[in-house]
Amino acid sequence: MLSKRLYIPFLILLVIALYLTIMVSSSYSWYIIPPILACAAIFFIQPELDWWWYQKHIPPMHPQLEAIIDKSIPFYAALREADKKRFQNRVELYVIANAFIAKGVQEDSELPDEIKYFLATNVVQLTFGQADYRLPKFERLVIYPAYFPSPNFPEYIHASETNAEDGVLIFALDPLMRGIMQAQEYNIGFHEYAQAYIASYPDKDYAKEGEISWEDLSQISGMKSEAIKKHIALPEIDIRAVAIHHFFYFPEGMKNLTPILYERHSKIFNLDLLNAENPVMDRSKLGDI
Repeated sequence: MLSKRLYIPFLILLVIALYLTIMVSSSYSWYIIPPILACAAIFFIQPELDWWWYQKHIPPMHPQLEAIIDKSIPFYAALREADKKRFQNRVELYVIANAFIAKGVQEDSELPDEIKYFLATNVVQLTFGQADYRLPKFERLVIYPAYFPSPNFPEYIHASETNAEDGVLIFALDPLMRGIMQAQEYNIGFHEYAQAYIASYPDKDYAKEGEISWEDLSQISGMKSEAIKKHIALPEIDIRAVAIHHFFYFPEGMKNLTPILYERHSKIFNLDLLNAENPVMDRSKLGDI
């Protein structure tokens, strides 16, 4: 990364200045200060430097990983090649920019790359029509091996959670991967990213309870509300997040049953999902990446 490369010349100058000060004359001690100040400046702006560098030098996605995503994520598979490249770039940058923490019976550990990338496909799909594809208020992703309690819900052993106060999304690995890999499962990963999106953009024109019913959502998807609520296992489920999930996973059903709701979501996300190869409606909203 760029910041580590920038340290090198200043560290060399610092070593030379120290050598001259110790071995030749103490009058050279003044030369120690500039490289120290330069290293301190690099340290304080390191995240911004490295992020700028990564955006200019996006690493290519591994072909084997791309093949798995192409097989597993219908949204990605349907895109034209230029948009597939955009999707790949955003996934790579999202994985770089965020902290992924695996929770277990022992110490916290690093999450396997495959799971990081699968998580990233959820948020990149959700935000594909917009410039802000990262949801930067939520930069920590915590994965438990199974259903878990949490400080916010100590009495509920649940599958996923959005903690807006701490900027954390929390998932149980098994139901998370089932939802991503199996079409008949409700995707808790996408659900929580929808929650994070709502928390990030609270003033958008989301469908609220009363404007759409659980019965409508069941007809759109074939998924019973009781099953979704039991799957997540929390006392309250935000129907707006479920509607967003169904917009992305069952766009034809939503368009046929509730066309007004489909149009509202299309405007929110700048996506017409029934035009699967070229879903972005207004490309001026995409930004550079």
